[in-house]
Amino acid sequence: MKHLTRTVAFLIAATCSACSSGGDAEQRTEPTANDDWQLVDRAYPFQGSSGETVCAEYRRSEGEAHFIDREYYHLDVINAGLAGDGSLQPSVLEGLKLRGIERVSSCDDARAFIKLKNELAEAGGPADVPAPIDAGSAPAASAPPSAQQFVDKVAEGQSSSIGAVVRVRPWDAGAQGFGTCTGVIIGPRVLLTAAHCFFAGGSWNVEVDHGLNTACVSQSGSTCPAVPNIPPHAQVTRFPGFGGEGDSAHDLAVVVNNADWLEGDRMVITASAPGAGMSFWIDGYGYHADTGQGLGVHALSLKSQGIGSSFTGYWRSSVQKGFGRPCRGDSGGPAINTSVFAGGLDNRLVIGLAQNMSSDNINCPAPGDYFRYTRIEDKLSFIEGVIGPCTHNSHAGWSFRVCY
Repeated sequence: MKHLTRTVAFLIAATCSACSSGGDAEQRTEPTANDDWQLVDRAYPFQGSSGETVCAEYRRSEGEAHFIDREYYHLDVINAGLAGDGSLQPSVLEGLKLRGIERVSSCDDARAFIKLKNELAEAGGPADVPAPIDAGSAPAASAPPSAQQFVDKVAEGQSSSIGAVVRVRPWDAGAQGFGTCTGVIIGPRVLLTAAHCFFAGGSWNVEVDHGLNTACVSQSGSTCPAVPNIPPHAQVTRFPGFGGEGDSAHDLAVVVNNADWLEGDRMVITASAPGAGMSFWIDGYGYHADTGQGLGVHALSLKSQGIGSSFTGYWRSSVQKGFGRPCRGDSGGPAINTSVFAGGLDNRLVIGLAQNMSSDNINCPAPGDYFRYTRIEDKLSFIEGVIGPCTHNSHAGWSFRVCY
């Protein structure tokens, strides 16, 4: 199991043999998509500032910019859930215990827990519904690539100009590098992204921009500096119960800046539950191919994807050739509904946030795999508890919240 932006490649043991004591050696491989990845911390595991168990850390350079990839788990949260003090469904908890997973004490344990938890939650669910073809009307675009190409994360995609979708770059002071995620601005000082983009909640230095070679918010100059030149300025609040990498049901964070984020578009968030078959566009700044190109380039799918199966806290879609797929770096990016606001508030309704994928590929899920989106409508009370009440509204029988 791998989330979409800050995970490295590991040889994952998915059976109960991984559920051993913390003394077992970690199985791991360094990323192969980029030759300039370098392992910079070999402490497995080590504790984060909020108790998370951080499992690995790699550094990659692009010019003067340094990007950090980190895989981590909050073992206390996972163990509380296994003890029945959490949000695990009774059937899932029973299935985990039948397979011998009653407590985690190492990174391998946590990986096996997350993988099996998602498999149990999805077992017996409805079959994936084929994605609707060209549902909704995407913005005007240049001619798409050949149908034989399947390199873009947004297959047959186009450059995106949706201003409310931003690149999110958390600064890791300990590792002296930036991460890369995608986020969506829902208020002047408020954006939503994936919780796994931050190894802890609290005060962060977060740069937000519209991609490579564009001006950063809260920073001087036309490009993002290699090292932040201001103190931490944004408050990160992660959804309660988030257990770490692959926790599809809880992977959402609210990031509030001490000044306005970028001027321009804002998006509204769903208060109605999206269901199987609903179509959406994929938008983000992640890799365009598993070989590692395109990180930091803003792109929108030209053809819409469709929700396959819905589960508690998240929903998923299958990867199909010729349709959009989020890749690493798209974590926190929005699923943008294609039909509810058609003709009026196009490109404005967010129905989920990109979270993780089923593939063990380095950067992108392959055809036949699937990817997951964290639900928003069941987290509205949390979001409003952080930022204050949003305005209730509706359109075409669909409820949504306006937070600006």
